Amino acid sequence: MCRYWFGLPDANGRNLATCVWRNREDAKLGGSGKGHHKAASSAIFLYTEWKIERLRLTIPDGATSWSITEWQ
Repeated sequence: MCRYWFGLPDANGRNLATCVWRNREDAKLGGSGKGHHKAASSAIFLYTEWKIERLRLTIPDGATSWSITEWQ
């Protein structure tokens, strides 16, 4: 399962495109798909800079809060 957000680049050619995967296995499967490959390949033409960060979104059962941490 994946959730993907993609917008228009700002005046400096930057955009926060975000893909959230349920787990590492889903990321591997989804990241190898044709649609994801096409989108990733377009980044070099759409943006002046790009970087990939791997972060962990944690939402505990019965959540009253959530956290984002660096992927370990």
